[in-house]
Amino acid sequence: MKFYPKVTIVIPVYNGSNFLAEAIESALNQTYDNLEILVINDGSDDDGKTEAIAQGFGDSICYFSKENGGVSTALNMAIEKMSGDYLSWLSHDDLYSPDKVSKQVEALQKLDQPSKYVVFSDYSLLNVDTNVDKRVYLKNINPTGFRCRLLINGDIHGCTMLIPRDAFRICGYFNPELKATQDYDMWFRLGANYAFVHVPENLVTGRVHSEQLGTRIPWRVLENISLRKQWIDQIDRNEVMAFIGKSEHLSFAEIGKALAKKRYFSLAAKCFERSSAGLKLRESPRIAAYLVSGYSYGAAVSVYRAFKGLA
Repeated sequence: MKFYPKVTIVIPVYNGSNFLAEAIESALNQTYDNLEILVINDGSDDDGKTEAIAQGFGDSICYFSKENGGVSTALNMAIEKMSGDYLSWLSHDDLYSPDKVSKQVEALQKLDQPSKYVVFSDYSLLNVDTNVDKRVYLKNINPTGFRCRLLINGDIHGCTMLIPRDAFRICGYFNPELKATQDYDMWFRLGANYAFVHVPENLVTGRVHSEQLGTRIPWRVLENISLRKQWIDQIDRNEVMAFIGKSEHLSFAEIGKALAKKRYFSLAAKCFERSSAGLKLRESPRIAAYLVSGYSYGAAVSVYRAFKGLA
């Protein structure tokens, strides 16, 4: 029997009258036809403009309204309301290519147990002010190292994903307490139980503009660092070795070096602490070399403290 899952496209929106209609149209224009579209109005206070746009699409979508609680609560409501086998998140200001869902279902059809996988893809970023559209090409990695990729890079776009509904039962819902990193927190938790499959095609256009929530959160960086510090403790040796391709100690050292180059010095130091745990003497000189290559003075001090007991 051909794998033909029902897909729920979820569009959470708050005061989105400027872009919402185009997002809904891109969902309705999908070539894959086993679909439902849920629009969740997260308590918009724009004199009914967002609601009027959504309701203007009639029975072609399912519309729900709730008190404002943030995007996580809107997504969690959609998970409760959806009837599909897979969830595809579409931000109200982003766009899907017409074959977004069909291409990803095709990728799942090639797998023995498709319900054990999450699919994601390349995307483009459209700057609303300059009208520059930049394609983001994602490098293929060993799937076992996916969570290490999340630790180092912020290049995965959540709207490119196709996620089994059961994943939320197993891994939990979106965390409402996280206002800027609730998406990456979810991908990291999913990565502990599901393999991520990359479709190397541009299937989503993400708009970049000044009204986006992330650009208005001054503590976004602090939340980001706090979350990633927890990840460093949770990533296991098989994941880091699959990602870097070296021993556990050298792999954590290399991740620390990459984070230090991005000026995440506290994260780099924490990686070096894991790198030095149970360190074999023969690896000491090679790991110590990471302390002096490619760092500013501040990074060197930070990693020195982590390694002060290394002989």
